[in-house]
Amino acid sequence: MFYHVSLPSLAFIIVANRFIPQISLEHEILLHPRYFGPQLLETVKQKLYSEVEGTCTGKYGFVIAVTTIDQIG
Repeated sequence: MFYHVSLPSLAFIIVANRFIPQISLEHEILLHPRYFGPQLLETVKQKLYSEVEGTCTGKYGFVIAVTTIDQIG
C-alpha cells in the first residue's frame, strides 16, 4: 500500500541569517499491512521523517527538515 504525503508549499525559513526556500514535495511510502491499526498515521509520519530528512534530491537539493505535512492519503 502506498501513501502519498505532501510537504509544505513555497515559503521561506531563516537559517544562519539566510533565507532558505521551502517547497512542496510528495513522497510515496510503502508500508506493510501489519502497521495498519490505531497508530497508522503516526507510523506514516515517522517513516516519512526517517526516509526524507537529511537526504538529497537530484532536482531540489538537500531536505533539511519536514516542517509540515499537508495531506496523507
